[in-house]
Amino acid sequence: MSGRDSLKILAKMQEAAIRANSFIEGMSRAEFSKDPKTQDAVAMSLIHIGEAASVLMRQQPGIDAAYPQIRWRELTGMRERMTQSHYNLDTDLLWNTAHDALPALAAALASATRSSMQVTQAQNSNTSNGKS
Repeated sequence: MSGRDSLKILAKMQEAAIRANSFIEGMSRAEFSKDPKTQDAVAMSLIHIGEAASVLMRQQPGIDAAYPQIRWRELTGMRERMTQSHYNLDTDLLWNTAHDALPALAAALASATRSSMQVTQAQNSNTSNGKS
């Protein structure tokens, strides 16, 4: 997987985190617990984030060490949890994740995306200058 592909996946993960958090914006925990459509939307975003994390970890060994501020194993674990218990979602877990964890994750992914972009640009610059 190229640096450009990794960059796209990191950006998509960030988008999904921001989107999931926006689904609950202005909503109380009680409102969320009564809104299965929003619960499903948040769960699907978490599945997307976890799947992307799984792909990156598989295809970019060491990405978890390169970006330790992102809790990679927890992201993939959350995906597993969402897909295996989809018809019995833990609304407290969904709420807590979307409300408390996703804003920090979005910020960490933004930082990782910027860092990855700089590395990719440096590699491209070295390649175009005849360096490897």
